[in-house]
Amino acid sequence: MRTVKRKRVVWSILLILYAGAIFALSSFPLTGGEPLLPLPNGDKLLHFMEFSLFFFLSWKAIPARRRVLCSLLITTLYAGSDEIHQIFVATRTASLLDWLADFAGGAATAGLTIVLIRTPLFTSWGRRILGRCDKKEG
Repeated sequence: MRTVKRKRVVWSILLILYAGAIFALSSFPLTGGEPLLPLPNGDKLLHFMEFSLFFFLSWKAIPARRRVLCSLLITTLYAGSDEIHQIFVATRTASLLDWLADFAGGAATAGLTIVLIRTPLFTSWGRRILGRCDKKEG
């Protein structure tokens, strides 16, 4: 039991550090240079991946009974607050499409988490990836 609580504390610290990194990086004004990912709508893919990881970290940190739902809610709210924060940063704007990409990353990871936890074929494999969890946790 103590090991589980310690792990949750570590995951919580990682989540807080990651949230801080997102805030810090979105505080810098954009330069007019090359895009970070030179693909059409590559920034949306980066948003998707960024909040996919955010969801996973929050899922590992939250001890709640409905972890997937709580983690998706936290991910969605933090993504929205990040977009609002960008209104106040020079050369940045809030974008509904960016927020939707953030939400999609969290939702896709939530779906994958549910599949890995509940599908009998993937149960043992999923538990190895996600760590020990009860089937009742969702």
